[in-house]
Amino acid sequence: MIRHVELGALLMCGLLLSPVSCERDRTYGKQTTHSETEEPPFRVGVPQKPIIEPAPEARPSPSGKQPDMREPAPGIRLSEMRINGARLAIAAIDSARFQPKVVGVTPEESAGRSPLGGLLKTNADLLLGSGFVEQFFPLTPLGLLVVDGVEISQLSPSGLSAILAIHEKRIALIRRDAYRPLGTLGAIQIGPWLIEDGVVRINPKEPERRPPFTRAFFALCEQGVWLAGVTLDPVHLLHLATFLASPEANGGYACLQAANLSGGGAEALVVRARKTRDPYLYGNVNLRQASLVAFVPMGPD
Repeated sequence: MIRHVELGALLMCGLLLSPVSCERDRTYGKQTTHSETEEPPFRVGVPQKPIIEPAPEARPSPSGKQPDMREPAPGIRLSEMRINGARLAIAAIDSARFQPKVVGVTPEESAGRSPLGGLLKTNADLLLGSGFVEQFFPLTPLGLLVVDGVEISQLSPSGLSAILAIHEKRIALIRRDAYRPLGTLGAIQIGPWLIEDGVVRINPKEPERRPPFTRAFFALCEQGVWLAGVTLDPVHLLHLATFLASPEANGGYACLQAANLSGGGAEALVVRARKTRDPYLYGNVNLRQASLVAFVPMGPD
């Protein structure tokens, strides 16, 4: 379902000039800002592990057809699951078949691009959003943004601690202080870290300290699999991180690195369906974003 962010929420977020993420709690209607902080690592298996429910039946596309939820496009497997009752859409991407690319604001396209618009105007099979913004009017990225090898926005030395970086056909999640611009074709500053070197990075007390939000996330997993997804209902970071670190819960994927993208109304996942005319749409797919991650198929299918 396509959801829209109220203008008031966007305006409030747009007024924030410090390195914070602005997210809206859809359950209680609260507007909250918080800075990303480093939390001590802990290993999976602590209390408050999320309850993973079986995936529901595949939903029909907007046309009423029943497309294949397992493989809407070659090299992509799409699933719908639940974490503590919260709905989650997750795409497993075969890294050998796709070229990642950062799509974002540029001097020529200062208004940004919506995820659905990006799918219609590019040959990408999947777009994930989004990067954080400092303000919406004009649309200004928060922290580092590199598009087509050009630095659009500078690295922020505080706050968001992860960098999604693209070099040729490779995509990496690295620490902010490890970023080097040489050879970088695309980059987005994101955070917080969910998993680093196979270890969950969220404080076990996070659910007690912060409300849940709708989320977007990206993960690098074993066997050359990338996971891109969004939650359609509010979820705590701890529960999302634990889910991604648990192969028995997430469909068998052992995630080594994972980080949070902007959520709270900015999350979006769009997947092209080769067998039908209707793409799969999750989150706020019509909101123009400062940065998106696109996955373009390499060579003929």
